[in-house]
Amino acid sequence: MTRPALVVQHDHDEVAGPLRAALESVGVPSDVWVMLDGVPVPDDAAAFSAVVMMGGLQAAYSDLRFPTRRAELELIEHTVDAGIPILGLCLGAQLMAHALGGEAMKGHGPEVGWVPVRLLSSAHDDPLLSGLPDEFAALQWHGDTYRPPPGAVLLAESDAYPNQGFRLGDRAWGLQFHLEAVETIAQTWADSDPVSAGFAPGGADGLRFANRVSYPGSAERRDAVFARFAALVAANEAQSVP
Repeated sequence: MTRPALVVQHDHDEVAGPLRAALESVGVPSDVWVMLDGVPVPDDAAAFSAVVMMGGLQAAYSDLRFPTRRAELELIEHTVDAGIPILGLCLGAQLMAHALGGEAMKGHGPEVGWVPVRLLSSAHDDPLLSGLPDEFAALQWHGDTYRPPPGAVLLAESDAYPNQGFRLGDRAWGLQFHLEAVETIAQTWADSDPVSAGFAPGGADGLRFANRVSYPGSAERRDAVFARFAALVAANEAQSVP
């Protein structure tokens, strides 16, 4: 029987719908754990075929307004130790870095809006990111950053923040940018967090306009990367479960 993937969700507006669909397309169901529901973090990584750490407004380096932080850090460490695939997005990437020997920290200022992300040469043969354009627009929504864990391979950078993505081993990825974000997500975030949206090029209205016109290829890039991660999860699961 295929174990479900665990999706750790920190905010009701930051969901993993497209990634869950990619997992389901290869026969991997998913369980969503929502921090705001007040239930304990699952503590047995072995019960899952993969772990996905979503974004949120919390700080990966502080327990303030983040009562599950330490339990999530332990879950990440156990997941990697067990060789279970894991993908972190924005806050999820910062938590991964912090849990695995790097450090999450306050950044030098907000990086918000659709901004260019550049892939490094190390991404050209990366199992998830290979074949993507060397530069593309991605939605950013953060003021914190991280120092990658020891042994990690850096994969991407932006002008404001050089640590935009890393891979540790062959089953763990952290991406600072919101690869999952296309179309309605930017609109939703601009409406729910107008203060942060004000730091985007053109402010909240710029985000809403960008949402209407979207960015060429954003959905295709998202779907390609998520399909690769789902395939890796399915292959790992086939090897792990008799």
